[in-house]
Amino acid sequence: MSIFISIASYCDPVLPFTLRRAVQRARWPERLHFAVIDQSPLDQPALDEAPLAPARVSVVRIDPLQARGPCWARALAMSLYSGEHWFFQIDSHTDFDPYWDERLIAQAMALHAIGVPAISYTGQQAGIVTESMHTRARIVSIAPVN
Repeated sequence: MSIFISIASYCDPVLPFTLRRAVQRARWPERLHFAVIDQSPLDQPALDEAPLAPARVSVVRIDPLQARGPCWARALAMSLYSGEHWFFQIDSHTDFDPYWDERLIAQAMALHAIGVPAISYTGQQAGIVTESMHTRARIVSIAPVN
């Protein structure tokens, strides 16, 4: 089962560590899709994605002067969702236990087994349609899905 990992980062020097550690400690790193909104100065080096293989990485880089807050950045990250089975939103300064991905899914499934669903809805799943341009992230319409 694939996991979409949403990260909104604002000038966080720990972001590369977070990404590397998530991949290193995952049971199935090839099933991870990181959506990173990196709000770091554009004159700094871009995020090195090579150490994150075999995970998939989608990065949107925005100058911090153009940032509009954490909720805006999270909405941008959410727009990169591409149908993964699980959605996991984390801070850009997070550490991981060994096999965290396997344990996360197992815990969610255990909750489901006792009648406590662990669910969330991305904007698309909840019927929220935004503009297609990632840098705008404005809601165009809301059509709740039952």
